Amino acid sequence: MTNNIILIEDELVKNFYPITLTKPTATLQFGTTNILENLKIKLNSSSISIITRDYLIEIAKNKFPKISINERIMEDNAIIINSLINPNMNNLNKIIKKKEKFIILSGNDFVAGRISKKDYQEIIKKRGFSTKKLIKNAKNYNILNLNDDSLIRYPWQFLKESAKAIEDQFKILKRMNNTKKQFKYLSKNSNILISTKAIIPDLQKIYINSKNGPVIIDEQALIEPFSVISGPVYIGKRTKILGAKIYKDTVIANDCVIGGEIQSSIFHEYTNKAHLGYIGHSIIGSWVNLGALTTNSDLKNSYGNIKIKFGNRNISTNINKYGCMIGDNVKTSIGSLIFTGKNIGIASQLYGHINEDIPSFTIVNNFSHQKMIEADLNSIILTQARMMKRRGVVQQNHDKELLKKVFEMTKSERIKLEVKRGKIRI
Repeated sequence: MTNNIILIEDELVKNFYPITLTKPTATLQFGTTNILENLKIKLNSSSISIITRDYLIEIAKNKFPKISINERIMEDNAIIINSLINPNMNNLNKIIKKKEKFIILSGNDFVAGRISKKDYQEIIKKRGFSTKKLIKNAKNYNILNLNDDSLIRYPWQFLKESAKAIEDQFKILKRMNNTKKQFKYLSKNSNILISTKAIIPDLQKIYINSKNGPVIIDEQALIEPFSVISGPVYIGKRTKILGAKIYKDTVIANDCVIGGEIQSSIFHEYTNKAHLGYIGHSIIGSWVNLGALTTNSDLKNSYGNIKIKFGNRNISTNINKYGCMIGDNVKTSIGSLIFTGKNIGIASQLYGHINEDIPSFTIVNNFSHQKMIEADLNSIILTQARMMKRRGVVQQNHDKELLKKVFEMTKSERIKLEVKRGKIRI
């Protein structure tokens, strides 16, 4: 029996807003690659498709042009998997080889299952956004219960597991037959892999420490002199490290520009942080520009437990180190300071200190003590086009439509916080 695998999204995706407002969960950066590519390797499957929210179909197709997106037909032997399953989970491949119909649960959450066509159709009525009914009827299946670590439920867990993935992916790279053609080791038993196509003007003037974990520098990445990199760290393709200090558990995706200090964070593609400033224990979206000296706090003055807002809920992280989550297309001014545990919504613009969550499409100017202002949508679209052009990327119609859709989706956030209408000067 072959395993046709379908990655689905369910209610857990909301815990990753604003990042997942504009990204299918399967596209999230996880270690050296994304969740889908990770699972393809772990599950040893060439047949993986995706169910995502309708408005993200074109984004998913652009990211995965060879992958089936939102197909309504399911074969009897197909397995559905929550796209927030932990790719680091032990025996992942063994679990999905079960031939009987089954459901795997973690607490009250759906992990994976080989389910009936009827139940599958029920799920995709909302394009994979609800597994509650399936769980309610789980008694019709063989049920396997796994521990809490089998799913990644919150951003701080995602940061932790992504860092772990670097080490796992490093081992996989070392085993690949063509690794020696693509990467070079600094020494025989080195924990450092540098692409043969990476650009390092003076290797003697950079410091790479792999004592606590591997360092992977991908093709056409530029590492300028006086950069410091302490693993585990992944530097993506065509990313520029401008004399930055990059500390452990950091993933920087393709086409980023990085300066200053970074620790224990994930940067998605095409994001700029070219200047001094510190980002720690944070998840940063795509097409973000962090102005000079932009810094976030990742530790309370009390050294106490950090609590995060998710809608109307306050969730305890049970950790004392967590920074912020910044959505796609956010821009910050020079000297912006982001307090511990804050969420910054899609396409917002920040000026000054930020001590509360910021809704999407909102301008906050604490330098002049102004109230929050709703950004002009057309100005945001134009700004995105300009930024993309600077990086040699042409803004597509689906990019513009996505901003329009999310703008409408997030209106209630702004109304609730009495965000006033305004306009960005362009």
